[in-house]
Amino acid sequence: MVGPRLLHASDPRRFLATPTEIFADDLALEALNAAKAAGAQYADARVGNYRRQTLNTREHQITGVTDSESYGIGVRTLVDGAWERASVPFRYAWPAEFDLMAQLAGLSLRERWSDWRREPFTSESAKHVSVWARDA
Repeated sequence: MVGPRLLHASDPRRFLATPTEIFADDLALEALNAAKAAGAQYADARVGNYRRQTLNTREHQITGVTDSESYGIGVRTLVDGAWERASVPFRYAWPAEFDLMAQLAGLSLRERWSDWRREPFTSESAKHVSVWARDA
C-alpha cells in the first residue's frame, strides 16, 4: 500500500511493497502519478493477487482440477474533498496471446518494450508494454 506521504515523496518506489508480479508496481505508480497530476490531495494503490484452486469430484472420482490466478489494482483518491475509487482487474497472458487477440481485432504490433521507460523487450523480460495499431 502506498500512503499519504506518496504525494510528497521524491522516490515513491521506496513506499511500495514488492508485489507478486513485477509489472504491478509500474502500473500502480502510473495510476498514482495520474492522480497527483489531476490534483489529488491523497492517493493510494492496492495490488491484489488472488489464487483459486478447485477440485471437482463425482461418485468418489476426481472429475476436474483447476488452478487460476488473477491480479488487480485498486486506486483511491481524495480530490477537492471527495473520495473517488477505481479498480482494474487483470490476468497474466503471454505477449503472443495478446498479439493473436490484436490480430483478430484487425490490429498489428507496432512497438513492444520491457517497461514504461521503453527499455528493449527481450526473451529475458519479465513484463512488457505493447502498442498495437489498426491495420491500414
